[in-house]
Amino acid sequence: MPSNIDDFSKSFLCIEDAREWSLAQLEEVGCLEQDYILLQHSKDCSQPIKKIVSAIMTGERLELPVILVRDNRITLPENLPKSFCIGIQTSGTTGPPKLIFHALSSIKPEKILSHYNKWIQAYHPMTFAGMQVTLQAIYSGATLISSNRGSLNQLADDAVRYKATAMSLTPSQFKFMSMCWKEALPPLKHLTFGGETCDNSCLSLAKRLFPQTKIRHIYASTELGVLFSISDKKPGFPVSIIENNQSKVPLKVKNGELIAFLEGTEVPTGDYVSLEGDRYLFAGRKDFIINVAGEKVNLLEVEEIILSFKSVEDCRTYQKNNVLTGSLVGLEAVVHDKNLFYRELEAAFINLPASHKPRLISLKSNIALASTGKKVRVNE
Repeated sequence: MPSNIDDFSKSFLCIEDAREWSLAQLEEVGCLEQDYILLQHSKDCSQPIKKIVSAIMTGERLELPVILVRDNRITLPENLPKSFCIGIQTSGTTGPPKLIFHALSSIKPEKILSHYNKWIQAYHPMTFAGMQVTLQAIYSGATLISSNRGSLNQLADDAVRYKATAMSLTPSQFKFMSMCWKEALPPLKHLTFGGETCDNSCLSLAKRLFPQTKIRHIYASTELGVLFSISDKKPGFPVSIIENNQSKVPLKVKNGELIAFLEGTEVPTGDYVSLEGDRYLFAGRKDFIINVAGEKVNLLEVEEIILSFKSVEDCRTYQKNNVLTGSLVGLEAVVHDKNLFYRELEAAFINLPASHKPRLISLKSNIALASTGKKVRVNE
C-alpha cells in the first residue's frame, strides 16, 4: 500500500522562527516507549511545525497514532487507536476539549495549489486549520512561513517581507493584520477565511485591499473536517449547499441551528443561521447568546451593529458576569474618531432594548485574540 507521505514534496521549505528547514533535514522522533507519539505545545517551544511533521513521518512509518495536545485540559482516552492517525484537540468552545482522530488523508486539502506560493501560518499549528495550511504547503512543495513566538504584528510584517502569496486565517486575525499594513501590502493571490463568521465588513475590507485575490470562506470543524467552502465573496452560503447536498455530510437547519448528519446521527454544530433570499447567513453561535436581566442578547448581532459605524475599524462584544443582571454586554473597540463613535453608539441603540446596549466600553489599539485566532466572548 502506498505511504500516506509518499506525496510529500521534496521542494517544500519552511521558514520557522526565522530559521529554514526542509523535509530532508528532519529526524524521526526517538526514544519511543509508548504505543503512541505525544506532542505537547508550549509557548516556549521552538519550531513546533518541524516537530509535528517529524512526528507524522515517524508515526506513519511505525503505524502509531500521533497526538497533538495544545494545553493541559486534555486527558488521554484509555482506548487509543492502534494504527497511524492524527489526534487533534478541539477548541472547547462548545464543551470540554477532546481529541478527534483523523486519517492524514482527511486533513489533506482537497485542492493542492501551486508550489510557487508562499504561505503564512497564522493558525495555531496543532489545530485542524493549522494542520491544513501546513499540509497544503508540504503537498504542493510551497514555502511556509511561521513564527511560534511572534505576534500578529510580526506575522503581518513577515507577510510583507517574504512577499506572501497565500494566507488562511480567521476574520479577526485578518482585520488585525490589515491595520498593520500601513505602507505596503503582501502580494496575496489566495486568501482563505475560517474559524469565525466571515461577515460583510470582513469581506468588504478584503475586496478593497485585495481586489484581484481569490477569496474563499471555509466552513469546517475539528470533529467534522471541512464541510464546504464558498468563493463568491458574499456573506453566508447559498441554500443549494443544503438543498442539493453539496456539503461533505448532509446538513439541515433545525430551530435556526445548522445540524450535520454523521453516519445517520444528528451532530449540532452550535452555529445559527437565518434565511435571507437564496442564502443562509450566519447568525452567531449558541454560546454567543447571553441572558441579560431575563432577556436574550445575541453578541454577534450587537457586534455587527457596531462594526457598521463609520468610526469603527474593529470591535469585540463579550459577556461580562454581573450579580444583578446575570450578564452584561461588554465592548472593546478600535476607533479612529472617538467623538463620532460615541454619537453613533447612542443613536444606534436608542430604539433597542436596554439589555442590548454595551455597558462596559473600552477603546483599544487592537483586539486581543485567543490562541485559536478567534475573539474571546466571555470575560469573567
